[in-house]
Amino acid sequence: MTINIFQEATKISIQLNESKINWAFVDGIAVGIYGFIRATEDIDIIISEKDLQKIDNILIKEGFVINDSPMEFSDGYKCHRRLKFYEDASYFVLDLLMHPTESSRILSNKIKGKFNLFFISKLLLI
Repeated sequence: MTINIFQEATKISIQLNESKINWAFVDGIAVGIYGFIRATEDIDIIISEKDLQKIDNILIKEGFVINDSPMEFSDGYKCHRRLKFYEDASYFVLDLLMHPTESSRILSNKIKGKFNLFFISKLLLI
């Protein structure tokens, strides 16, 4: 099965927006929106830690599997990986990124794009 990243991103963003969650795309999708196209096979979203449980409840309804063990990085970031499996054994990866102090700063500078999709600012990608 070919996974449509934009379709998955749109479905997730609609759910997050309807739930009034503060979020933004980072990494591959955000880089692409600024014209630096690169192959990406997953979606990376930055969130506030306080919204993690609310987001997980949404993702469970969308068919995602929740793993309770985050990847922790030396710079303080945490990555909570969520997987969605399809009947043909293919899967889709959604990474929820958060930082105890940086998430709120990054999210306060997000940019609203078409279709109510949010991205981090170009300056924060550098």
